[in-house]
Amino acid sequence: MIDTNIIVTLVSSLFSGILASYITTKLSKYTKDSEEYQNRKIKIFTKLMTTRNARASINHVEALNMIDFAFYGLKGKEKKRTESEKSVLNSWIEYYQHLKREAKNNEELPILLNERDNLFVNLLENISKDINYVMPRHDIKDGSYFPRMYEDLDFEQNYLRRLAIDLLNGSNSIKINLNDLPDNYKSYLTNLEQIVKQAVDNNSIKIELNKKDNF
Repeated sequence: MIDTNIIVTLVSSLFSGILASYITTKLSKYTKDSEEYQNRKIKIFTKLMTTRNARASINHVEALNMIDFAFYGLKGKEKKRTESEKSVLNSWIEYYQHLKREAKNNEELPILLNERDNLFVNLLENISKDINYVMPRHDIKDGSYFPRMYEDLDFEQNYLRRLAIDLLNGSNSIKINLNDLPDNYKSYLTNLEQIVKQAVDNNSIKIELNKKDNF
């Protein structure tokens, strides 16, 4: 006859082994999920920090649009959202709402931009606290390097883009000064405007020819 104590011991050992294995698996998965969740936050913070002086860049915009997802709560559950995550989401909503505002006049523009900067710094500050990488506020705001050349390049690209749009929609024109052309080109002046107009569809680009009376 089998000893009852032996059976109890075997069952207990088997149950303990199964339970231990289950708990280990769950803890391992939870740890992995937590690490991935934290890494998403760190990636967003890194992108926002490295592009904080280039806020129109695609990387910056993508990072902003990932905030809702990354700080919603572990496993996408609102009930698991921490207080620091709530602070991040609230500061993001406030900053996002401000991004949609436009200055009514030139006098309001500096005030609007200063408010926007402060809200953006608030956002980064709250993210840094959530990921336990607290940075002084002045480092977030003034601790980055952005060469003047990049600022000039952005301005020139935006200017050329707006100019091209104005030309295509007909709200602007190209002015060509033909006064200094060599004599052998002057015979083409009477036909130049007609040839150019035929090359564009529906006369969408305005061409103005500055000609001397004696041409």
